[in-house]
Amino acid sequence: MAALVGASILAVLSTALKSYSFYTEYPNIDAQRVAPLLCAEFVLFWFLLFVRLDSQPRLGLFAAFLGLFCAWLSTSVASAVDGVAVVCGAAAVVLVFVATPDRNGYRQIDPEQKNPKPEQSLLSRFSFGFMSALMKKGTVQTVTAEDLYDLDQGDRARHLFTLFESRYYNAAYSRDSSLFHFFWSLIPFFGVPFLVGWIFLSGTIFMELIQPKLIEWILGYLTDEFAPVEQGYRLILIVFLVAVLSPPIKEQYFNIMLVTGVKIRTGLVGAIYKKSLRLSPSARQQFNQGYIQTLQSVDSEVLNLIPRQIYNGVWKAFVSLTVAFILLYQQIGWAFLPGFFIVVISSPIQLQFTNRSGIMDKKRLEAMDKRIRLMGEVLKGILVIKFNCLVKPMQAAIKALRLQEMEAIRVSLIYQSLGATVWQLQPFLIALSCFGTYSVVLGNPLTPQKTFTTLALLGLMNRPMNWLRNLFVQLKKIMVSARRIDAFLKAEEIQETIENEYADTGYVRVVDKVSSTEEEGFVVVFARNAASSWSKEDPISIQLDQLSIKKGELLAIVGRTGEGKTSLISMLLGEMHLHKGLVKVYGKIAYVSQKAWILSGTIRDNIIFGNEYDPVRYASVLETCALLRDLTLWPAADQTEIGERGVNLSGGQKQRISLARALYSNADVYFLDDPLSALDAHVGKHVFDRMLAKDGALAGKTRVLVTHGIHHLPTVDKIWVVKDGQVVEKGTYSALVKKGGEFAKLAEVMEADEDKMREAGGKGVKSDDVVDVFDHADEETGSIEDESTVAESVLSTQIILQDSVPKGQLTSDEEQGEGGVGWVAYKQYATAFSVKGLVLCFILSFLSNGLSICASWWLGIWSKEAPENQIEAIGFYFGIYSLIMAIVAVCGSCYTYVFLDSILRAATVLHDNILNSVMKAPMSFFDTTPTGRILNRFSADVDTLCDSLPVSFADAMLEIVIIITGFAACTIATPLYVFLILPLSVPYVWLQRRYLGTSRDLRRLTSITRSPIFQLLDESLDGLPTLRSYGVQLAFIDRLISMLDLNNNARITNLCSSRWFDVRIDVVGLLTLFISAALCILSKGHVDPGLAGLALIYASSNAGYLSFFVQDFCLVEVNIVAVERINEYVDCPKEIEGNQTSNPRAGWPTGGNLEFKNYSTRYRPGLDLVLKNLNFSIKAGERVGIVGRTGSGKSSLVLALTRILEAAEGSIELDGVDVSKLELENLRRHITVVPQEPVLFATTIRENLDPFKEFDDGALWNALEKTRMKEWAQNMPEKLDSLISEGGSNLSVGERQLICMARALLQKAAVLVLDEATSSIDIKTDELIQTILREEFTESSLLVVAHRLNTILDSDRILVLDGGRVCEFDSPARLLANPDSVFAGLCKKFQDH
Repeated sequence: MAALVGASILAVLSTALKSYSFYTEYPNIDAQRVAPLLCAEFVLFWFLLFVRLDSQPRLGLFAAFLGLFCAWLSTSVASAVDGVAVVCGAAAVVLVFVATPDRNGYRQIDPEQKNPKPEQSLLSRFSFGFMSALMKKGTVQTVTAEDLYDLDQGDRARHLFTLFESRYYNAAYSRDSSLFHFFWSLIPFFGVPFLVGWIFLSGTIFMELIQPKLIEWILGYLTDEFAPVEQGYRLILIVFLVAVLSPPIKEQYFNIMLVTGVKIRTGLVGAIYKKSLRLSPSARQQFNQGYIQTLQSVDSEVLNLIPRQIYNGVWKAFVSLTVAFILLYQQIGWAFLPGFFIVVISSPIQLQFTNRSGIMDKKRLEAMDKRIRLMGEVLKGILVIKFNCLVKPMQAAIKALRLQEMEAIRVSLIYQSLGATVWQLQPFLIALSCFGTYSVVLGNPLTPQKTFTTLALLGLMNRPMNWLRNLFVQLKKIMVSARRIDAFLKAEEIQETIENEYADTGYVRVVDKVSSTEEEGFVVVFARNAASSWSKEDPISIQLDQLSIKKGELLAIVGRTGEGKTSLISMLLGEMHLHKGLVKVYGKIAYVSQKAWILSGTIRDNIIFGNEYDPVRYASVLETCALLRDLTLWPAADQTEIGERGVNLSGGQKQRISLARALYSNADVYFLDDPLSALDAHVGKHVFDRMLAKDGALAGKTRVLVTHGIHHLPTVDKIWVVKDGQVVEKGTYSALVKKGGEFAKLAEVMEADEDKMREAGGKGVKSDDVVDVFDHADEETGSIEDESTVAESVLSTQIILQDSVPKGQLTSDEEQGEGGVGWVAYKQYATAFSVKGLVLCFILSFLSNGLSICASWWLGIWSKEAPENQIEAIGFYFGIYSLIMAIVAVCGSCYTYVFLDSILRAATVLHDNILNSVMKAPMSFFDTTPTGRILNRFSADVDTLCDSLPVSFADAMLEIVIIITGFAACTIATPLYVFLILPLSVPYVWLQRRYLGTSRDLRRLTSITRSPIFQLLDESLDGLPTLRSYGVQLAFIDRLISMLDLNNNARITNLCSSRWFDVRIDVVGLLTLFISAALCILSKGHVDPGLAGLALIYASSNAGYLSFFVQDFCLVEVNIVAVERINEYVDCPKEIEGNQTSNPRAGWPTGGNLEFKNYSTRYRPGLDLVLKNLNFSIKAGERVGIVGRTGSGKSSLVLALTRILEAAEGSIELDGVDVSKLELENLRRHITVVPQEPVLFATTIRENLDPFKEFDDGALWNALEKTRMKEWAQNMPEKLDSLISEGGSNLSVGERQLICMARALLQKAAVLVLDEATSSIDIKTDELIQTILREEFTESSLLVVAHRLNTILDSDRILVLDGGRVCEFDSPARLLANPDSVFAGLCKKFQDH
């Protein structure tokens, strides 16, 4: 409404002034003849205000009226009053056209309409009017994903995937190792719209190049005393038309350019993800998760710049420079040649700097890959890092990699700055050489017309030269990123599966045949002369002569740790490279890995895994896998959200969910890699009996089970014994025992181990007298008599839950910030940048630009002198000009150095701040925050600190200085300029406010929707064998497509919002040139042509810089969101560090005495206590076994001891010192925890064993020898300096656990805690670890959490927990002697099971 009122006032004023002028000039004209004309003008103007241009006739009527109105104003002007009328009328038209888009030129948009673009008029599309409703909405409320318009079909991820892959994987080009094939595959992304963009780009170049000619014509008019007045006003009309038409044309090509970049990025992200699902194990080691994350987050964004470089760097820069030199030749003749040669000579120099910068960029990306990979490993193993006090070593390692990255960035920026200095000097050197040649060498006098037209052309050349320089810089980055992505896309893939069942070599999968055959004895898994390894180059690690598994058989695979059991399963799954022979598998496969793979999502989502939900079948699965009782423990039953990697589940719960997923899949063949080892004995027996046994849920299905439990083996159909990568024995249990071979030796060890339990279970315990103070067995396992009862029970439970229990969400959705970015973010960035550096940058920038104006003003003085005076004083004028330009160059170089130093400081400080905070965050933070979200901060947001934010910040700083100095120059030339330009600040402020809110929300939305993409990649790579075995790659690709569509929608909508803003702000900006030109023309005879030229030049540049400043200021606010997001985690909760002054004297702890005094704790404030009023003590050197069912508090006790959980009340004392008073580092250095899931990092063997660098090689070899890992380490290429693969993937679980034990041996802490550390290893390795514990930790207090009760029978005392309370605590002998003791009952159960 304000815009309409303003436009109406201007229209009335224009009409009144026009009428006054008309009657003054023609007093004898009858008023009645003029009045209708004036009324018609006024009526037509109001038609312009309110017409809805949604049809071609109305659009044509509008165009005709606008043309007549402007022509009438410009051709019948005869006085200064008419000139003011022209200005007012034109301003009214523009104000209507720009400031009230909902009233003029645009169809009113329904906010509920999902994609209004197809129905919009041509004018609406040109001016991006379809965005007006959304822009308006963004000023009053937060824009969310629901507000986004639907994507066009051509912008959807599935279509873009196909465009790239159809050409890249074309057989005709697949052998091409050059990058030509890669770039050739990107061509389909450009298409017809990109070609249309060339037309708009050509129009933009014309509109820009005509501006210097306009200055020449205007100055010619001012210096020509006999030029008619109409000529001046016709020039005003031309300037006005340029101001109105130039922005829409420019923004059309800009939009096409940027959207094409988004399409390229989307196609590449999809191709990278799809390729990652096909990687072979060896390629996974070559391209780790950090590397692949960097490809998606950084390299794909770099290739997003290709269309920009084609448009701006190649076409626009070369065409603009060529035409500009032609126009220079018209102005100063051959004097332009020195300037031309400067451009030619400086280009190779800049190219050299660019090449060196590109080399450093490559090093930067390599360092960034390593940093992101290590950060990902740290986040996944953060609990182990805190347990073992590895926070500082890991933090130091990440900072070291960041230092390498920053050093590469620093050197790269130095080279870029040198190139920028050459670019900054180019205009000055060109101006010096051209004017020097023209005046000093050729002896030609300067005139204002030639001087300022030449300056305008030189100013116009500045931006194309910048694009040309940027082309060299970005081209190198593009080539580096393209090589990285191309190398990844050509990486070794998992061996291709053959679907022809009659093939006699290779890995054959026939999915449909098993379910359709009823043939008895049908061979489901078959291998003949097969030999496999993890890659083509690796030596063969598993061989099978001729083996077969029949339909319905239950096969057990046994062997010692590291003998090849997991490799055998991987071979049968097709995960290894088959060098020779045949492996054939019939039917649908289900796979349960040794380390349970859990997705972020609900319990039900993890079990159903994309299959159709069947309530009866689902309930039966829950009962079979002993999950019914767990439903009652979880806050929202099966709708409880599982944290990333199952952080809120126990190891047994994760494994049972994995088993439930396999069972629900209704597969034909089940490969189970020792999943029962993670379960308590009675739960393991329940799952085996109900699921795997002959009368279990999988009866009739083929089951391949890797196991270390001898009690399961008598019931299986067949046993394979694996040793040294071969099946050395096979047969039934009884046959193999009688044979007396390798299996008999294993069985003997297992039998001896279980004899201890039988003996223990028989001491004073009668099976009928066992009183289990835990729940009864049927309650504990959740047993329900029949399937219908199960279904009825679970369904009724679900109905209750749906009515009364909210969804059990653990990880909160990432919040989208609202409103403007607070000044806190700016203050924190300014502090990191340094206030002194900021002030100095402003001072140097003002000096440089102020002196640049002085140089132009000096040229104006020089050009006003008479020709003869110019020749006499040529040395004086040229010398002063050269001196000013030299000072400008020095100030610019100093500014570049100071700014470079400050941005590097800011990036380092902010990264270190978030790293320090995240590493010190409590475990509750990691439980509720997905890894992908945190990695997004350390990748995309940290990268913004080094790239986008400094660029937009520097540009905004430079532009505001240029605007201020240019405004001063225009005001000096034409003082009236200051009064007419101030009203234009109103639409500037209005547009900025409307744009900022929406753009800020869209940018945040883009960041938020990007995190799930990283998280999906992370989870997919973690469970790659499981994904491939279930054959759900397409389902996960569909998930990625949905995520990318949402992210692209936010990105493209944000781009359109910028174009909406740019069209309008550019029009208003160019009106400053229009006003300056009109004032100069109207002031003919009263304005100095030299000052007029100066005003026109800076008004012309200000027209662009005003627009650029608002855009870059918005970009600063948009990019400062990265600082806001980083500071969000800087301010995350911190662990309570303790008081350094409370640390005890040297030599503490002396023995390892532990005492719990009325101790209680909970996981997070507001939750129930998990440990309740514990009171017990453990003597120094005592070995204590800890037992209890799932949820009894065993793991919570370990967390409490290391202060992962802080006390809610009471205390824990270690050798008489309250641990809550100690520094965390001091406490955790004296407590070693070996967890159930061993965690190793992708560093050397040495660094994994000795992260603090405290021991010599002899101590390391000694520790490895005691854990039987010395021979393995000696066979590694670099011995102790050999790298361990990411997550220890080149080691079996047992071998990883032995490395962890070797690390514990070195540390020899006062307290050693084993949290079910032997659950996933074989009996022999377990026996080895028990021997190490007995012999090497005699002076340490041992706390052993176990569900293999035989491993703790030789403990000094047993601690039995139930419901977070101490149930029993006494020696094993006394507990077993009491038939009513809980521990005796557990031993009896273990014996029975």
